[in-house]
This record gives sequence, structure tokens and C-alpha cells, in this order.
Amino acid sequence: MRYSKNVYLTKRRHSDAKRQESRSDFLNSLGKIMTILVGTAVVVSLFWITRNFVLVSPYFNIKNITVTGNKAVPKEDIIKLTGIEPGRNIFKLNLVKVQYQIKENPLFDKVCVKRCLPDKVEIQVEERKSAAFLNIKGDFYLVSENGIIFKKLSSVIYENLPIITNVNLKSIVLGSEIDSYDLKMGLKVIKDIKSVQPELLACISEINAGNADEIIVYTNNGIKIKVDKNTDKSKWLRLNMVISAANSEKIPVGYVDMRYNKQIVLKPAEKTSKRT
Repeated sequence: MRYSKNVYLTKRRHSDAKRQESRSDFLNSLGKIMTILVGTAVVVSLFWITRNFVLVSPYFNIKNITVTGNKAVPKEDIIKLTGIEPGRNIFKLNLVKVQYQIKENPLFDKVCVKRCLPDKVEIQVEERKSAAFLNIKGDFYLVSENGIIFKKLSSVIYENLPIITNVNLKSIVLGSEIDSYDLKMGLKVIKDIKSVQPELLACISEINAGNADEIIVYTNNGIKIKVDKNTDKSKWLRLNMVISAANSEKIPVGYVDMRYNKQIVLKPAEKTSKRT
């Protein structure tokens, strides 16, 4: 009996120890949970206090707006496009929306708007570069190298840019790329010349791009040059030599045809012709 009683007491003490251990584990777990909850509450409280501070504090009100990269468009006009007003909280500014508002103006190719804490907004723009004038039924436009028509002109301003003519367009949307084979061919001529002899572009007055098999390029002194979609751009390097040779021999140039494979044909104003 004494042995049975000792065994009973031992088991009871072991059971009490387990209950005590379980209670201790529970209290430890509860303490950890409470610590996490309190910590989270503190972090959230600090977040909201900080958020409310930065959104209402005059320290973060916009005081300065800078614009860089603009040449043709004044700084004031660009700021007006953004709708940003000094005194507005800098964190309430929607940068994506501001960039979109500026890019709605087709004169701009790239736009970047940044916050510079605590009170400055930086606007960086890249204006579209003119590759040529485009004449559509007597109306003149500026077009970029990638075929985007971005400005309608009241008249052709003096600038060393060729005029692309005889282009068939269904419609014109400023700031959008125009799907026109004629225009692409005209711009290809400009790209080819620019890549091998860029100074020659200043001597080009017009590119008649209405026929891909006979694109006619006119120089400032009235020389007519015939090319097509397959003309090797290296021929533009040889063109000066051909015309200079004709001038030295006092041969009046009727036109120059660069559509022949590996040849440049000069057609004099008279009936005779000369191959080089």
C-alpha cells in the first residue's frame, strides 16, 4: 500500500508540474502576442502621426518649381500645363498625372517629374526634334524622325529643314505616329543623308515622296535627284563628286538618278548623258 501511495504521489506531482509548465508556456505566448500587438499599435500610431504631420505641415508645401530641357516652350507654359500651385503639399502631388498632363502637349517627347524634399518639384522635359516640314494640302507641319507630326505652323519659318511633299494621309493627329508609307520614305531619305553626310541636309529644299519608286529630292540650287526605296545611302557620299565634276566641265545638270545599282547617272540639261 505504501508503494502504491508513493507512486500515486509521484504521478500527481508530475501532473502538477506539467500543468504548471503548460500554464507558463501559455503566459509566455500570451506575453509575446501582447508585445507584438502593442508594438504594432505603436508603429501604426507613429505612421498615422507622421502621415498627418507631412500632409498638413507647411514645411512640405511646394515653394519652388524648376524646369529643365525646354527650348521652344517657356517654363511658365510648362508649369501651367501641370496645374501645380505653390503652397500645395508636395506629398499630395500625383507625379504620374502631372507627367501625363505635360505629355498631352505633342511638343514633348519625354517628361520626368520628381519631388525634391522638402519643398521643391523638378520637371525635366525633352522636346521633339524636327526632322522636316510636312506640306499637306498647303498646310505646314513639323514632323520628327520617327514620323510623329507634332506642330502645325501658320507659315514655314526659316530653318534648314527640307519640306516633304506629296504625302497621302487620311487624317492627322498631333502627337501620334502617322502610318504613312510616303512619309516613311521621305524620312528614310533624310535619315540616310544624315547618317553619311549630315551637312548635305542643309542643301536639300524638298523631298517629293509620293512615289516610292521615284522619290524626287530637290536641292536649294534647283538640282533634281531621283532615288527610290532601295537606293544605297552610300551614294549620297559620291553625289558631290558627280555634281562637282559636271560643274568643272561646265555641264548644266538636268537631274541626277541614283536608282541604278552601283551607278549614279547624271542627265545634263542637253540631250547627252554622262555616266560616272
